[in-house]
Amino acid sequence: MQITFKVQEKPQPQGSMQAFILPNSEAARFATDHIFHNERKHTYDHIHDTIVAYGKRLRTIVTSDNKKLKPWRAAVRGAAMRAMQECGQHMIEAQAPARLTLDFYFLKPPSVKKRRFMTVKPDLDKLIRSTMDALSEVIYADDSQVVILNVTKNYGPIEGVAVSAASVETEENGTLFSLEELEAEVF
Repeated sequence: MQITFKVQEKPQPQGSMQAFILPNSEAARFATDHIFHNERKHTYDHIHDTIVAYGKRLRTIVTSDNKKLKPWRAAVRGAAMRAMQECGQHMIEAQAPARLTLDFYFLKPPSVKKRRFMTVKPDLDKLIRSTMDALSEVIYADDSQVVILNVTKNYGPIEGVAVSAASVETEENGTLFSLEELEAEVF
């Protein structure tokens, strides 16, 4: 399987994640009843067990500090789905290795005259995370399947990302490269 497509929007980094714990009303009632309204004398173990049980009833919501992340992921996901449909391709099956190439492009500000490479934010690793997560369950089952990753961050005439993904052929023993190929590559 091989798929190639482009997304012509400004790439957005993953950003920092924030978690909020929201108790539901049943969980709050449970903790109140078991700690504050119980007439028997509380031991440390009883309070600990109540708090653990309360914790299992909480809801956790994780959000990003980048408000543009969700639309970016939706654009990447939509472009990937359209490309897969147009080519008649199916998602790389779970556990199968995948190769991914991401070429990010940003407009060069007029004030930048001498800088040839984009050595400023956004960080490449955060761009990778936001894009790879968007491709999960579309190109591949999970981004952990990506075993070969080629990425660039460039200035270009249009902002966006060019994506190329493919399943990786493995030898019978499940390795990607023979020992000789690996030694030639590394040494």
